[in-house]
Amino acid sequence: MSLHPFSSHRQDAPELLCEVPSATSSSDTVPYHAQPVNQCLQLLETTLQGLSQQEAQERGRGTPGKSGNGEPTSLRPAFIFLNNLKRKFSLLFLAIAVLSFAMGHYVNGMFVLAAMLLNGGIQGLIQWKALQSQKINVQNRELRCTVRRDGQSLTIQAHELVIGDMLLIAGGQVLPADARLVSSTQLQVDESPLTGESVLVPKNANDVLHPAEDVTALSNMVFAGTLIKTGKGEAIVTALGQQTVMGRIAALAQKTEKRESPFTRRLNTLSLQIFFITLTVVALIIGLGMARHIPVMELVQVGLVIAIAAFPETIPGLASLILSLGIGRLNENKVIVKNFQALETVGDLSVICTDKTGTLTENYLLLDKLYLPEMGAITYESKWQTGEDMPTRSVEECLRVGRLNNGTLLEGLRSALMGDPIDVALYRAAPASLEAGYHARLTIPFDPVTLRSATLCETPEGQTVSMIKGAPESVMEQCRFYMKPDGSLAEMTLSQRTEFLTLNRTLAYEHNLRVVGFAQKPILENDDSGPYANAIFIGWVCLLDPPKPGVRKVLSALKDTGARMIMITGDQKATAEMTARELGLISRNSDEVWLRSDLQACESATIPETVKVFARTKPEEKLAIVESLQQGHQVVAMVGDGVNDSPALQKSDVAIGMGLQGAQTAKDCADIILMNDRLDGIVFAILESRIARRKIQSCLQYILSCNLGMILWVTASAVSGFGLPLGVMHLLWLSLVVVSIPALVLAIQPPPALAIEDLNPSDDSAPDDGNWQPKATANQSPQGFRNLEPLSGQDAVNVLLWGGVMAVSAFGSYALCLYVLKLGPAVAATAAFWTLAFSQTVHLFNVQTTQTTVWLSSPVRLSNWLRTPITWVVLLLAVILQALTVYTPVFNTIMGTAPLPLMALGCASLSSLIILFFSLKPQGKKQG
Repeated sequence: MSLHPFSSHRQDAPELLCEVPSATSSSDTVPYHAQPVNQCLQLLETTLQGLSQQEAQERGRGTPGKSGNGEPTSLRPAFIFLNNLKRKFSLLFLAIAVLSFAMGHYVNGMFVLAAMLLNGGIQGLIQWKALQSQKINVQNRELRCTVRRDGQSLTIQAHELVIGDMLLIAGGQVLPADARLVSSTQLQVDESPLTGESVLVPKNANDVLHPAEDVTALSNMVFAGTLIKTGKGEAIVTALGQQTVMGRIAALAQKTEKRESPFTRRLNTLSLQIFFITLTVVALIIGLGMARHIPVMELVQVGLVIAIAAFPETIPGLASLILSLGIGRLNENKVIVKNFQALETVGDLSVICTDKTGTLTENYLLLDKLYLPEMGAITYESKWQTGEDMPTRSVEECLRVGRLNNGTLLEGLRSALMGDPIDVALYRAAPASLEAGYHARLTIPFDPVTLRSATLCETPEGQTVSMIKGAPESVMEQCRFYMKPDGSLAEMTLSQRTEFLTLNRTLAYEHNLRVVGFAQKPILENDDSGPYANAIFIGWVCLLDPPKPGVRKVLSALKDTGARMIMITGDQKATAEMTARELGLISRNSDEVWLRSDLQACESATIPETVKVFARTKPEEKLAIVESLQQGHQVVAMVGDGVNDSPALQKSDVAIGMGLQGAQTAKDCADIILMNDRLDGIVFAILESRIARRKIQSCLQYILSCNLGMILWVTASAVSGFGLPLGVMHLLWLSLVVVSIPALVLAIQPPPALAIEDLNPSDDSAPDDGNWQPKATANQSPQGFRNLEPLSGQDAVNVLLWGGVMAVSAFGSYALCLYVLKLGPAVAATAAFWTLAFSQTVHLFNVQTTQTTVWLSSPVRLSNWLRTPITWVVLLLAVILQALTVYTPVFNTIMGTAPLPLMALGCASLSSLIILFFSLKPQGKKQG
């Protein structure tokens, strides 16, 4: 028995090569970054005027088309139905039907065939319904780009690009290809999807680099999937599709193969055990029947029916339905689960590896504090954005410098601010009113050597003032004066200068802040000292990449699920460590931060549990971390949003991507997509997984106990000399109809409300201080759902007890009607049939009791019965169906039943209720 009949796994996955292509591994192996522009033009057979349209078309015909990621083919209901009929389990039905026809029991044979079709239809309907919840409509809008062809600018779709095209790039553009820069003007690129580092990378077309230079240091190249933040330029396309750096990383991800979920492995092991037990029981029944001189053909037929009854074939369909309902509830919480295996596995997670930039943090900067002379630290207040309640003149002038010396542009189509993240943060923080009356006359761009920039502005009074911004040390070395809080000036002493420089180092290296220095300089007539010398120091501005809202309490909740958290980032060690401490990932002195060198030097095959952070990692190292954890028998989830995360995402047991800001490659690799980029979706997924497995366990418990009751009844009948009072028709009816409907109720009924409240990270009343704990009750804790076996020891005892009680009840009804009431074998067999059917139905109360979070010693309590009204509907339906089999002539003829007298009906009904008084209270379930 496989848990998912429609799941597919790549059996012939190629061996994983744990390396990311180097910069020189393009399709033609030419290191364009090591060649001057003129040489690149010659190698690519193009000019600054671009290709001709004819040449582009010819090259396009010679370029293999891109293979898109098509949507999964949706299975039609008819196909699902036929696929169920082709399964090996249907052969048992066919064998029983053939034997019935051979014995001359044509009605029985037709009934068995009808049961086969009914079973296939029910399973197909459940699976079709489950598969509908997995349909994910992904809208993939292709990029458009501007190229120069025949000397003219032309806008085309990305798939029309060819090698050698002259690409025109500007701020706000996502690049569709790898390209060698031909010209660049203040060009800065966000390469965080590739490198994982949230720092803009300056580009310079004039650089000529070493052929073996690392891909992260190629200042004269731009790469597909990265974002142009500022500036503009021109570049020659050097690689497309799978030949780009991003494409090769994505190809590396596709070579990995998912492991089977732990719960599925345990369930399949259980099914194998049931198979061998069933063979033993069938052999025993046939042997005992032959000893009692029962016809062999009849024994073989009953043995096949017993095999159908014993084998919980409905579990795969019910499991699919349960998981699909959980996926539907997760969809409502903006969590998309692509497959059933992901939802199964997420409940077993022992390690959660997460990227930092864009996953734990917002990936944009915010103004946090100002440090001003004679004022010290001042926390930025959002009301200053409107110009209200500025505390001092120096604060106002500091924000004015940030607003005026700023390269941020407003993109009209999206109403979005485009530019350097520092400029965007400063532009947002300063009120527009500070620009009133000031006119920019000259902009001196940021110099990567001196690390500062200036904008010369004309004031409302007609004076010219240089607004200076740059690295703290670079700005400070040009300052002779400082501004007091009231706006007056004072000469800066050596001790004051030293104090501010020391403060800058503390802020940058100990508080994980990006510090920018601000200054002003009035430009007087006949002043030839330039825009920087003898400036007036105003202060430091401190910016940070803030954690996402609620991420601290979500991380705390994830720890409470029993999973260990590890942060993997491309940032430098100091930045990674500070972020981890701020988020509460590192709380003890024994917790470690590893670099790639530590990982390479690790002699053990597994990573120590004290390691909580990995810094300066590349894609192949993220993959190695996941593999090492899996070798240590950990169930690993990887959370990421960039292309650089995709190999690790694909290798992990559960890949979790971001739906808003995540790269398309990362979303393609992901098993679970957080559509709102909020990590609390992982907590919901873990809880849904554990609830789903608890429901699967309850269905398995119910079906096995009912089937065991039938098997024990048949075995006891054969041993006692009664023969086989219940034939093929009775056993098929009990197995396929009477048991299936209550099991379906167990699958579709809502999860216990208390369990959802126990782990609710969206509780707005919970403080976001890293110390939040999920709500717990005396009866349930989050860990109570973890690592559930398909059938625990206590559950196995319950199954044996319940199955034995059902068999004894049916045996008692049969003996009572036959020997005490003297009603004859046909009526006695019908009474036993009624007892088994009705006890299986009311047995639903037993399993519902053990499925809830409040464990009861007996399901007879009225409050428990009133809490599950759907059970009464099932009970009524079961009585009606069973009455039809007993009191209608058609069914009497087909199934060989006889109408029950009132006394026999009362005895059979009372006997069936005995099962309600044998519900064991589970041991060790109470959590505190």
